[in-house]
Amino acid sequence: MIGRVTLAFTLGLLSVGCGFGDSPTDPTVDPPETIVVVQGVMRADQPQQWILVERTFNGTIGEIATGLLPGSGVAVPLEGADVTIENLSFPTDPCGTNVTLLESAGPTDRLQPGAYWAPIGCPTIRAGDTLALRVASGDDVVTGRTIVPGTNSMTLAAGGQTVAVPGPGLEFNRDADTLLASVDPNGGRALIVEIRERPAVETLDQIAAASSFFWADATELTLPGDLLDVLQNFEDLGEEDPRDLFNAGRLHSATLAYADQNFYDQLRSFNLEITGRGFINNLEGGWGYFGSMTAAETELRVIGDVDDSREGVYRAVGMVEGVAVALDWELYLNRVSEDPVGGATTFSTFLVGDWVLGFYDSWTTGVFSGTTLETFIEQPTGGVTPEGQPEVRRWQIIGVLSPTGSTTLRVLLDSTDVGTLTVTKQ
Repeated sequence: MIGRVTLAFTLGLLSVGCGFGDSPTDPTVDPPETIVVVQGVMRADQPQQWILVERTFNGTIGEIATGLLPGSGVAVPLEGADVTIENLSFPTDPCGTNVTLLESAGPTDRLQPGAYWAPIGCPTIRAGDTLALRVASGDDVVTGRTIVPGTNSMTLAAGGQTVAVPGPGLEFNRDADTLLASVDPNGGRALIVEIRERPAVETLDQIAAASSFFWADATELTLPGDLLDVLQNFEDLGEEDPRDLFNAGRLHSATLAYADQNFYDQLRSFNLEITGRGFINNLEGGWGYFGSMTAAETELRVIGDVDDSREGVYRAVGMVEGVAVALDWELYLNRVSEDPVGGATTFSTFLVGDWVLGFYDSWTTGVFSGTTLETFIEQPTGGVTPEGQPEVRRWQIIGVLSPTGSTTLRVLLDSTDVGTLTVTKQ
């Protein structure tokens, strides 16, 4: 953030003042045009609404600007603005006619300059309501409206099963099934499906981490189980090939959403100066989008065909830190290895049963080198770290796993042996 502010400030200094030379006839550079940029999506399924307000600096010379919004790509947070949202369809809204958003009203771990937060539960957001946004800063006034879409139903289907969203989770075979997301809308324009792996312990960093979303101007969208996650930048992750979107032996969350026209316009438009401005702007007095959607989430339990002797169900019992433990393992090899050069094969496994700190129902990953296994189990202690994250204990499990009989694996905590597990293929 400091770098962006410094660069913007430098551009401003270079653009005002004297001309190119000492002669009074030399031309001067006009100050860059500044544009207020607003980005926000209202969601009734979220307890607190927020809007991002920035200022984009335009007018730079010798650059081709690409991206979502017109301008040079240099933007800084706009602080101290007056930001309000009103539900025009609900004049008796208990939240008031004009709900004020403040930079200080958000969760303490998500406060940042330019992010404006509404009070929890306000404004009232119902399907079919028209919401009006107003952002004022000096002489700049930006306004926008959105009509909140509704849905009569949202469903996920795979393997002959259909579940309502939100509702019970769905088991999904990545080797045999295709995931069908459907919505029966009441207003709105675009269907959005987001797929995200659900880690054993969700920290704030993990919640904000890798997820992939797909959208269509339709009421149905299908995702094959063998789909590669080409939307993630796998080269930045140091990988030669994209990962699978669905990995067997892992829990995923699937979010279905139906968005309004404004957010649909944002999804389908893009700015490229060499061909002209292509961004569809729905705001008055500024650039960006003020949209809305209705959304809900359910769980995907991803499995796969068992076609390797190391895959399948295991029973693990033993003593760890003086505590009797018993876990059912449901193990699947990853289709795309994360370490093909070293010959290791990654796997994922569901774990259900009794562990050191109590009942455990989640999943983990590990690595096979031949039949030698290394994996980890993470379990929250109930405490919190100084950074505000859930405190987690992490046990290492290593040994040779027999795909036909029983074997004994070591359990380590901070490199110290704390127990053993007898693991038997079922």
